[in-house]
Amino acid sequence: MEGYDVAEASDGLAALHVARERHPALILLDLMMPRMSGWDFRHEQRADPALADIPVVVMSAAIPSDVTRLDARAYLHKPFDFDAMLEKVATLTHSAPH
Repeated sequence: MEGYDVAEASDGLAALHVARERHPALILLDLMMPRMSGWDFRHEQRADPALADIPVVVMSAAIPSDVTRLDARAYLHKPFDFDAMLEKVATLTHSAPH
């Protein structure tokens, strides 16, 4: 709705596939996903040289105290303000919606 080109994935394994195919400018990552958690996704992403440089924003209802070890660029606690999320996206991608 804001003009960004968005790709979705229903689980962590699908997200890895989409990221490898599309190399997005930013990943909005939920920690609680089926088949592969956000924690495991982030581990795989950081281990893949083709994906490691993609910035991540963690979005979760339960952000544990050790979430900083994910080395995300930002953390949004659900429910989050949509405008705040859009501001993070614009800042981290250095662009306005397109």
